[in-house]
Amino acid sequence: MSTVGYPNLQQAATGQLPQGPGAMQANAPTGNAGWVMFLVMWAIMCVAAVAAVSYAGNLPLAIILAVPITLIGIMWKPVFGLCMIVAVLPIGRAIGHADSFSLERGLAVLLLIGVLVNMIMKGKRLRVRSPVTFGLASLTLLSLFSVTWAKYPRLAGLYSFTLFQILALLILILIVCENPWNVIWALRTFAAACLFAGLSGLFLGVDLSETQRFTVAVSQDKAMNPNHLACIFGLAFFAAIYLFRRDPARWTRMVWATCIGLMPIMIIFTASRKAILAIAVTIALPFFSIKGFSRAPGLRVVMLILLLIGGFLFIKATQFAASEETITRITDPEYAQNSYQQRMGFIKASLDYVGRNPLGAGMGCFYEQQGKVVHNDFFYIFSNLGYAGAIAFVCFALSMLFYLHRIPQSPEKLFCLSVMVFLFIEGMAATWIFAKHYWIVLILAAQMVPVQAYMSARNPEPTVEYLEG
Repeated sequence: MSTVGYPNLQQAATGQLPQGPGAMQANAPTGNAGWVMFLVMWAIMCVAAVAAVSYAGNLPLAIILAVPITLIGIMWKPVFGLCMIVAVLPIGRAIGHADSFSLERGLAVLLLIGVLVNMIMKGKRLRVRSPVTFGLASLTLLSLFSVTWAKYPRLAGLYSFTLFQILALLILILIVCENPWNVIWALRTFAAACLFAGLSGLFLGVDLSETQRFTVAVSQDKAMNPNHLACIFGLAFFAAIYLFRRDPARWTRMVWATCIGLMPIMIIFTASRKAILAIAVTIALPFFSIKGFSRAPGLRVVMLILLLIGGFLFIKATQFAASEETITRITDPEYAQNSYQQRMGFIKASLDYVGRNPLGAGMGCFYEQQGKVVHNDFFYIFSNLGYAGAIAFVCFALSMLFYLHRIPQSPEKLFCLSVMVFLFIEGMAATWIFAKHYWIVLILAAQMVPVQAYMSARNPEPTVEYLEG
């Protein structure tokens, strides 16, 4: 967990924000007239920048209009930059230049500059601890070392640099999340952005299953794979559930309720089978783990009825709006069997390869040598980094479980567990270690200890046993 700005959790539990020259004051992107006026000015400048690109084709003018004022806002309140980072996750790769520089990368650079300036101005010290950063750091180091034995050292170096960039971004996020309230703002922005992306996709009639590149009102030939989009929508679904329960701004509950209802349907439209399975299993998890069910049998019946109704509505929605290819991809058992056999063949190939080469092929080099892509987080790392990589990944997973055990029984614990289970099931049939949404949402989930203490201090409520153990 991050300990930046919180010498101990007692401050968070009492709701006392850190004070003094080394502490960041309230970072929530609202709360005073000056900040609201700045946001209005920023929105006007961004609209002008978009117009300069869309109608005049003047990219330099757009950069001059949007970048300086955005950087000022991040230096003023770094959480502003974090909110923009999570807001562009559904479409950030769709907006860029020559496939080499995207909107999300540009925002990450601005966040780096803004956070460093803010730390220097306020004299803050860097004290970051998190199982997520430690896990990613170990994989990054092993990936860097793999350059020495990889058959394609330049390729392994490029993959290592990618992991290093993600690690640097996570450290910046931890610094911003020194105030637990900023985590809530990040989750709010993420869920709202995914809701906007989903609604825009529906209104624009975008077929999420057929286009390999998805974006909202930009262009349909540059963005992300539907499987990535389905994973993002799934994470937004659980963020919306948490916010519906915990967000102190009760007027927003209608927004989160809409997000809860829409995200599973959008996942079906992507035809991502692993995301559909992952969200179904994760939704059913409380049915087996909430202690209250053992004392309230009627609650089991209600949840079972809701699951059945929800499944029926999802099927009808798919039949109504999804393409025939999407329905076939989801429901055809022969299609699923062929895909399963192919992926198991790739896993067996990785086992045979590492049996002969214990160090692995070098990060990203297994495909170049064997012509096979392992669609599994663990076996991808195993095939590229060998036994050392497998041990590092297992230690990372165990550290996340230990962190989960530290969270008191609360909605925060249920949210962290849901994110972990969803990503674990997704990772059984996909490779997410190079995906920013994977690490960003995971690092936010790994901030639930101080968030739980902070939210409980703000909104005291009777103790409820959410999970067993």
